[in-house]
Amino acid sequence: MTMDMTTKYSKQDFSSEEMMRLAIEASPNGMVLTDRDGNIVLVNSATEKLFGYQRQELIGQSLNVLIPERFRNHHPRLSQDYYRNPSPRAMGQGRNLYGLHKDGSEVPIEIGLNPIKTHNSQYVLAAIVDISDRRHAEEMMTLAVEASPNGMVMIDAQGKIVLVNSMTETLFAYSREELIGQSIEILVPERFRSAHPHLREDYLKMPKTRAMGQGRDLNGQRKDGTEFSFEIGLNPIATHNGSFVLASIVDITERKRQEERLRDALKEKVLLLAEIHHRVKNTLQIIDSL
Repeated sequence: MTMDMTTKYSKQDFSSEEMMRLAIEASPNGMVLTDRDGNIVLVNSATEKLFGYQRQELIGQSLNVLIPERFRNHHPRLSQDYYRNPSPRAMGQGRNLYGLHKDGSEVPIEIGLNPIKTHNSQYVLAAIVDISDRRHAEEMMTLAVEASPNGMVMIDAQGKIVLVNSMTETLFAYSREELIGQSIEILVPERFRSAHPHLREDYLKMPKTRAMGQGRDLNGQRKDGTEFSFEIGLNPIATHNGSFVLASIVDITERKRQEERLRDALKEKVLLLAEIHHRVKNTLQIIDSL
């Protein structure tokens, strides 16, 4: 049944109610107003488009109609916790959420909450954003990172590892479960660990893309304690959840070996040329004396 909002407000609130209705209807985000019992009092056209319902199908219904069944048991407790200490909650504050479309499909969403208190009761206005495109972009990036032939490690502003790929597991001999949530210093040789946080903080103060080969060669430490040489490229990434750094890591152990072999070969040639020069010089002196 349709719930008339005019019964919830006194006459002196009527104009403000109408203004609120207009603002809600004009919002580009889905807007859902619920009462303390979790019943839907008001929705806008963006909500109709987002969930596939007409507003007449939603007004008066429990909010559960928009919640996937696997989450419904937890929602009453979460709602009660919110009403104990109602306060505005901005977008992006909280875990990943899903809404239930009329056709049964799930929609990844982000929700902002605002408590509204009137003379007669208390309500919560939820602003809902469909983040399907963002989630798709994140999935594509994850696939690209996973498919990279280089080791890829993403850290947050505190230096905690939030993402690695299979090549990183191969390079450092850790499983990703052992790395996610750990400090990046776990991959740094012990003799460098005390200085590394300072270097990381300096970079985060002025983050910029750093291509491979810019900077000195670095050493990484595997799970078994052995070290290997690598080259690193850095890319800062700004998101709605904060700043991150994506590091691309290339094992240059073989390159270093080749460079060492070339240096040895060059050294041998220099010694050989010096010996030849010495012998020729001696021969010429003998000839000159004759």
